[in-house]
Amino acid sequence: LVPEYGWSSEALAVACAKEGYSPQMHGIFKRGAVELVEYFMDKCNRKHQQMLVDMEEAMNSMTVAEKLHVALKTRLEMVVPYKDTWPQAMALLLH
Repeated sequence: LVPEYGWSSEALAVACAKEGYSPQMHGIFKRGAVELVEYFMDKCNRKHQQMLVDMEEAMNSMTVAEKLHVALKTRLEMVVPYKDTWPQAMALLLH
């Protein structure tokens, strides 16, 4: 929904409706779309942490530079589907 509606209350309302709830339920998110961005980032960070744990054995033979490259690349790849709306997400976190 985010690629279509952006990081917005509208995206939250559409998500609520898709799950069978009133679109007005998006009001339970007191900080609106900021909470959507925070949820996404928390979810990605947890997934990324697990990915790095799973790759630990392979990473043992890498240089520090190679480890950083892999870590950064895998984390940034999580944002690629949202690249067109990512500036909006970052702007929301500034407020």
